[in-house]
Amino acid sequence: MSNVRTCFIVGAGASAPYKFPLGSELVEQIVSLKLTQENQNAKGGVDRIGLLFEMIEDLNRARPDSIDQYIKNARDQYRDVAAWAVSICLAVASESSPISFGVQGDWVRFIINRHVDDILRTGSCDISFVTFNYDTYIERAVGTMLSGYPTTHSFSELVDSVKCIHLHGCLGKVKVRDLYAEPAESKPSMFENVSERAMRIAEKYYESLRFYWEKPEQFEAQDRARHILNGAERIVVLGIGQAIEPLRNLLSGCSSSTRGAEYFATSFGLTDVQTRRLESAFWGAGRCTIKPVKALELLQHHVYT
Repeated sequence: MSNVRTCFIVGAGASAPYKFPLGSELVEQIVSLKLTQENQNAKGGVDRIGLLFEMIEDLNRARPDSIDQYIKNARDQYRDVAAWAVSICLAVASESSPISFGVQGDWVRFIINRHVDDILRTGSCDISFVTFNYDTYIERAVGTMLSGYPTTHSFSELVDSVKCIHLHGCLGKVKVRDLYAEPAESKPSMFENVSERAMRIAEKYYESLRFYWEKPEQFEAQDRARHILNGAERIVVLGIGQAIEPLRNLLSGCSSSTRGAEYFATSFGLTDVQTRRLESAFWGAGRCTIKPVKALELLQHHVYT
């Protein structure tokens, strides 16, 4: 059933196979941020660097279960430096996230391989992604995979045919030319183990990021997502954890036609309370399958059967 109009709603848990840190791992990574030896003097300053390390000291004492839990309850002046720190860690992860064979649990590759014949033949496809994540792994993986095939269609049109909407902002837009370019050498930044390139990405986009409890500023993205969901015959929710409430809000703003779609969702790693909240997000759906499995297993054994 690869010709069914399908929308994949993606949360942070679905990025784990590609080495993107989850909320608890971001706590550890942010606490571990260290200035290089020559930049140590900036640590005690009154500018953003000084504020960042004030936040890190508090974060180190609090040791929350996730970075979201901390930022939601932290001092207001820490919000921007927290978004900056999260962006730095994700930009570093983006540089090392594998787009290759051998990734355990590679659900993106599984999906594209189920639809690649239609994409190459028609120049369009019946799948789309709506994501609460900031990383651009999906777009990079789709572009990289499609670049390996000859086609009579414009390559950029093929890549654009696989819609990917970021509801809470993202770390930039993937350009087709970047998929072919060899990564240039990047100098170290003022932080240890953080490249200058990663710092540029974080600096450019961190202000556009929104945490899961914040209202998105880009209502156009919400409208586009709901338009896609209203036309979907199948809605697949992967790796939703902290974003259950935003998911409920997203679906509640859709038309009644979405209740006629077939729903699938992973509840892997969720508590019983979170699973019940996830189930309530699909209230009124005629067909709904929720399984305590990871994304790839849900796709292999339940969605594409």
